[in-house]
Formats: sequence, C-alpha cells, structure tokens
Amino acid sequence: MKIMVVSASETRANDFSIFCKRLITQVPFLSHLAPRPEQRTRNDGWDVGPATPDHSPSVKSVGIGGMLTGSRADRIIADDIEIPKNSETQLMRDKLSELVKEFDAVLKPLDDARIIYLGTPQTEDSLYVKIQDRGYVTRIWPAEMPGETEKTKYGSTLAPVIDQMDLRPGEPTDPTRFNSLTT
Repeated sequence: MKIMVVSASETRANDFSIFCKRLITQVPFLSHLAPRPEQRTRNDGWDVGPATPDHSPSVKSVGIGGMLTGSRADRIIADDIEIPKNSETQLMRDKLSELVKEFDAVLKPLDDARIIYLGTPQTEDSLYVKIQDRGYVTRIWPAEMPGETEKTKYGSTLAPVIDQMDLRPGEPTDPTRFNSLTT
C-alpha cells in the first residue's frame, strides 16, 4: 500500500511522516513495519519493512503546492492543507480547491483507494465545506461537547462517537488534551 501525506507545507507533511515513523519504532506491535537497512528512510519518503521493492516509497510526504504529479497512492491523507495563509482570499481558496483536484489523478483506481481530509475550516467558504459537494462525508469532533442547538447545526456531520458521549455541554470531549472551559 502506498500512502501520500499532503499538508499545507512540505515541513508540516514531513512532520506527519516523522511522527508515523516514530510510532513504528516506539509502539511494540508496529515494530515489524520499521524499514529494513536497505530500504528508504528519508523523512519525505520511506518504506515499511514488509514492502517489496518499488520505485515509489510506502509513505511519501509533500506540500500541497509541491510535486504531486507522477505519484500514485492507495491513500491520500490531506492533513491541514487549508491554513489562514492559503485561504484568506477567494482567489487563494479557488486555487486550493483546484490543487486538491490533482488527488484524483494520484489516487490508484482501486475500490478501496481513499482520500482522507483532516483539518480545521479557516473560513465560512472553507474547502472542507466545498468537498461535501464532491461526495465526501464530513465528520466533526469538537473540543467540547456541543449543546442541543449546536448539535442541530452540526446535523449529520457531528461524529457519532461525540453524540453518544455522556457529557454536559461545554465539557471537553478529550479531557486528556483539552481543559474544561466550563466554570
């Protein structure tokens, strides 16, 4: 399987890639995925241990404005491709919207091939809203439990696991990561 990680910048994409490599070395049940000595280990392109020789790395990271052409992937993880710097004007948002269309050319034509977007909308006219018109399903995981009015606004985009939590509005949905904002 070939995975491409795309972020707003090459540095951010490489950080994602480095984090994944670190998980492989630190989580015992993932250790079999560590690259063998003869395999690629660069931060922007590396292989997993079981991978067979191929011209493409198992994991490749690239910035959204970088070289996507010529790559092939089973999974594209678009991680925070929309940031304030590339979405502050309509022209910039339109350009970003066109850049992500290149994903379709990179994605292998397989039934289980997927493009996964992870990110926070930066404007009301966010790419993450527009891609719903292209058939993508949106799931939102808010930092704090929404009230009934907010849940209604989220509609079907609220992650089911959030909707099923037994929390009061305003309580953190992940208390290990977020402080309580309620008093």
